[in-house]
Amino acid sequence: MKNTLLEISWENNPLPIASKENLNNLLEEVKTHGVVDVKKFDPQKDETYIKAFETSELPGCVICIFNSRKAMNEVLFRASLFVETTDCKLYFTNGEYFSDDPLEAGQTYGADRKFVDYAVGNTPAYDGIRGYDLPGKKLNAFLAKAAQDKTLPAKNQTYAAMEAEFLDFLRTLRRKYGDDYSLITSIAIPAFISITSHEFLHAQYFSDARLRENVDEYVASHLSDREIKLLIKCLKSSIYTTIEEDIYYRNNEIFAYMLGKNEYEDSSTRGGLFYTRALCVLKHNTPPEDLTEPAADCFDAMYKAWAENDFGQGVSADKLAEISGKVFEEYKSQLPGTLDVKKGAFYKYLTAKGTAPIIVE
Repeated sequence: MKNTLLEISWENNPLPIASKENLNNLLEEVKTHGVVDVKKFDPQKDETYIKAFETSELPGCVICIFNSRKAMNEVLFRASLFVETTDCKLYFTNGEYFSDDPLEAGQTYGADRKFVDYAVGNTPAYDGIRGYDLPGKKLNAFLAKAAQDKTLPAKNQTYAAMEAEFLDFLRTLRRKYGDDYSLITSIAIPAFISITSHEFLHAQYFSDARLRENVDEYVASHLSDREIKLLIKCLKSSIYTTIEEDIYYRNNEIFAYMLGKNEYEDSSTRGGLFYTRALCVLKHNTPPEDLTEPAADCFDAMYKAWAENDFGQGVSADKLAEISGKVFEEYKSQLPGTLDVKKGAFYKYLTAKGTAPIIVE
């Protein structure tokens, strides 16, 4: 469907998402439409192309692959704020009104303006969220609220129009699936497979009650209080602002970060607070006989360093990242460079329970 600002190419037949060849072909198709740097993207000049299809492995899971990270964030961030809060109202001034421009979210939803700019890529240091995972039932609730818009003056009418076009696409999904679907997104960048793997795990958590129950059981019985505390602090430091209060949200993210393709490799190279995530992933995705003493020592040292700084209370995120980096670098040469999550405790636990997740790799 070709709109004024978005070109959405919908596949009529489901496609396999766990096929590396298929995913690479789709990625190449999206890349032929150009991939523009976030900071240089001009929504009126640069094409926004979206490849959309239902996955054959998980009926009702719809994935949208964007050629523009900036466009993806502008059309979905407002919906994400609505969906990924405990009561679906946290970021609204009064629970009823919407701005007609996603960039107004800081004012309209009561969200911190710096957080909004960070999430959509308006800051020099960060290019914005890399993928979304949104259950259909909550997206439909968002659409119902959006239909009641009392529009405010938009800072950027073009982005507002882009979002409106994407909401029309979401309405077609609502007509096709009702509440029984989930939407995940990815972007045509080098980390495409990792992002897609992460988001598809979320879709499985949404749709499979038995898997969800087993994930929750594993987190409750196998992750220590110290691990939970460090993971929550790490996740809250970026975009997961309500993760401590919402157990469903927390366990869903832990599941995806623990078992997603290249999550350990990504976390151990991004530095700072991500090092804590890397250590937790390492512990739960390494066969017990291969879990080296330096890994355990590194985690203990990391926890001690955080405890000495009151887990970031009164300490800036940058300072905590610096502290984490010093600890991790001390042990890094003794830690593995890559992991096979299917050999680890978490995956084996879920497999033994009859709910082995599909790992996109």
